[in-house]
Amino acid sequence: MLIPTHEPGEQLMLRVHPLLHTPDPGQLGAGLVALGLAPASQVGGRLVLDAGGGRITLCPSGSGGEPVTLEFEVGDLNVFAQRTRASGTPAEVVNDPDGVAKVQVSAPSLSFHAGLGERQLPAGPDPALTVVTIWRTPDTAGAAEVLGNIGARVRAGTPAAGAVDFLAKNGGVVAVRQGPRQGFEVVFEYAGDLAVLGERVAAADVTGRVTGGDRQLTVELGAGQQVRVVERPMDDHGVEAWR
Repeated sequence: MLIPTHEPGEQLMLRVHPLLHTPDPGQLGAGLVALGLAPASQVGGRLVLDAGGGRITLCPSGSGGEPVTLEFEVGDLNVFAQRTRASGTPAEVVNDPDGVAKVQVSAPSLSFHAGLGERQLPAGPDPALTVVTIWRTPDTAGAAEVLGNIGARVRAGTPAAGAVDFLAKNGGVVAVRQGPRQGFEVVFEYAGDLAVLGERVAAADVTGRVTGGDRQLTVELGAGQQVRVVERPMDDHGVEAWR
């Protein structure tokens, strides 16, 4: 499988920034803050939270619809769109429904957006916590090609055939995994002791349990939602738990 990637010296600013759709962003946000994320902004009911690597936005939503939307942040919309097109994936600058300029990337059977973002996030979130968007799809080769075309780089030690982890230069991971249908999930990696993280969560009156041989922490965030946190190996290899 050929995965095009930009040379390291030519990498553009890129950050993983998925959208989580929830009926109660405030309650979900409180649980994520207890986990170690830091509030960055709140506009029109949307709550932006920063992690040590990557960021997420909590969006108010009703029942139905996909719970997670794939999205990224870049430093220059026009340059990003031009480089993505030159790599072989259609991309153009458009206005979203709120009138905000973003790049629309048109992958096979999927379109996603990249908006403007700061190159460096403010200090505040737990630096050991990284946002991971799991991209489940029947076409793992197509997803991997698109991620390479937008400037993400393959992480060493991919755990299994057909599964590829991609790192964004300015924070966050996208883990491509085989699935019967296309969909996304937000999870976290933690470069530290999950038992200590669990104690911190418990001290904030948020329910969490460590499982999987002390390598996975499941945190109940309220509003019927939970999030998984998996220990990140010191060698930065792919994590078997992302299945």
